[in-house]
Amino acid sequence: QGRDLMDMKLYAKAETKLDSSLQKDHNFLPGLTQMAKLMYRNMRYDEALQLAKRSLSINTEDAEANYYYGLINAQLHNISDAKDGFDIATLTPAYRSAAYTQLATIYLKENNNDKALIYAQKAMINNAYNITALQLQAIIYRKENNKQNADKILDTLLSLDALNHFALFEKYLWNNDDKTKLQFTSTIQNELPAETYTELAIWYYNNGCVDEAKKVFELSPASVTTMYWLSFLNNSTINFDTINPAFSFPFRSETANIIQQLLKKQDNWLLKFHLALIYHDRNRIAEAKQLLLSCGNQPNFAPFYATRAAIFSDSSEDFISSDLKKSFALDNSWRYRKLLAEFYITYQHSDSALQLMQLYVKQHPNDYVMGMLYAKILLLNHQYAAADKLLTNLTIIPFEGATLSHELYRQTKLMESVDALKNKKNNQSLKFIQEAKQWPENLGVGMPYEADIDMRLEDWIAYKNYKALNKTNLANQMLDSIITNSNQVSDADKYFSNTIITVYAFKELNKDEESKIWLQKESANYPDKQIAGWIASPGLENMPSSLSDRENLNADIINYLKKN
Repeated sequence: QGRDLMDMKLYAKAETKLDSSLQKDHNFLPGLTQMAKLMYRNMRYDEALQLAKRSLSINTEDAEANYYYGLINAQLHNISDAKDGFDIATLTPAYRSAAYTQLATIYLKENNNDKALIYAQKAMINNAYNITALQLQAIIYRKENNKQNADKILDTLLSLDALNHFALFEKYLWNNDDKTKLQFTSTIQNELPAETYTELAIWYYNNGCVDEAKKVFELSPASVTTMYWLSFLNNSTINFDTINPAFSFPFRSETANIIQQLLKKQDNWLLKFHLALIYHDRNRIAEAKQLLLSCGNQPNFAPFYATRAAIFSDSSEDFISSDLKKSFALDNSWRYRKLLAEFYITYQHSDSALQLMQLYVKQHPNDYVMGMLYAKILLLNHQYAAADKLLTNLTIIPFEGATLSHELYRQTKLMESVDALKNKKNNQSLKFIQEAKQWPENLGVGMPYEADIDMRLEDWIAYKNYKALNKTNLANQMLDSIITNSNQVSDADKYFSNTIITVYAFKELNKDEESKIWLQKESANYPDKQIAGWIASPGLENMPSSLSDRENLNADIINYLKKN
């Protein structure tokens, strides 16, 4: 599971799974190697090295462990050990080309061009399209002033990729004129051009080409990352007054190392904030928190406080509230209003959420994102008619995975139905139930297959109404419908809280033995749900936490109907 989660870039979850694996067997080789890779990715190089060493103590010739042993040692400047790891990794075809490429990089940084060229060429034997190896050869030929061979390599790169930015930049380095400079810069036309320049510049830097890296950064459009790197490379200070932090999100490990160096000279909150963001992505949560705390309330930047509140979501209510209120005070746009409203909902301050959202929704009637949130708040404040009116007039654009709008609609109609039942307005209650079964187009959610719709709660409320109206036949039809629905609804969309309704239906029909058989079967099909246990409890408070959040409304209504 850990390897699969890493492939899906779910690194925090992967770390948890790998840690669990190693607790069961601390010498489990695949787990050790994967954890070493993860620690390398998370910039925890000393820990990564110890894990890689333990892997190699179990299998000295393991190619993957040796390759990462080489990468980790190269990062820690243990060059001899890095060479050893890559040398052994070359014995395995799957890692041969990559390991030779890394060896070429090491020798290039040592200014040993002959060995660097040999290994770069070896890297091409197992992978004729090894772009990095070709680029390393181009650099070596340029350093040796061998233009003929350099041009061949650059032409090969451009034949493989007509927009190869490295090749075009190398041509500019050779010619040093406005024409080749323009040929290089004019090809970078994406939405974030500074990131393309940064990627190329850092590649040069990682291969020991500091002057080339500096030239790329100097050609780059202005960005915070570019500013950080040029400050480091030029040994200069940063004028933070000129920086707009709104659209700056440094994320590379190399940039984190640069920020660490810059912090030794300038103790600025923005540097700490950006380093904290990178640490948080690398699951170094404690360090991220410490950096954010050290900023105090100095930043005049709403996203800082929203971010700190999110990272400190396990902290006290007062701490989170303070940061969210601060972010909203700095920027009262919908994003920070939404975050604060959701905080109020989480901590059961629905009245505060209502007060926060009322005027905004009136002023922005077409904002369906905030409209859905407001509908939820109205429900929490028992303003069912207002929620109904809002959802009736709200137009929601369909999008993949959209279910919330219809769920809010259903909740609203069912709560109106229960309210009417409570006030003995049975016909009105039945009308709301029929409406709850509809799928209005304006809510942007299409009706699923019937097998995916669980109507047992609706039918149970209808049963209560027909029973109150002394319509026995119709009441029994609802009970039969509940039992039928319980056997037909697909597992993918089953409301497990509705299982208790099926038990109630059997009981009302005096079919206790059938109820027992059905419940045993249901419990056997879903052993992890512990269905029989929480059905036997006084209420539904003991429902397993693994159930969907959509169960909450069902549980509230079932508990209410059970008492009345």
